[in-house]
Amino acid sequence: MTVGLSETEKKCIAAFVVDGLVSSSEEAIAAEIICMIAEEVLDAKFMLDLKSREIASLRQIVVHLYREVEHHQNMFDFYQGELE
Repeated sequence: MTVGLSETEKKCIAAFVVDGLVSSSEEAIAAEIICMIAEEVLDAKFMLDLKSREIASLRQIVVHLYREVEHHQNMFDFYQGELE
């Protein structure tokens, strides 16, 4: 039954078997699916959190660069007016 499963999935199924919750192969499959879903949800939440942080960081960089460009454009316009 546990052939081809990851170690985490094997541990989840073993935990269900040890606790006596698995009495048939159908329940073992359900337990396997529950463990996989929980792990995938945690992975997805972690990935979303990392992506959110990365996006926020990139937005800050873009805002900073925009302000730098605006500052240099203003300085250019100022000195261009001084020359004329």
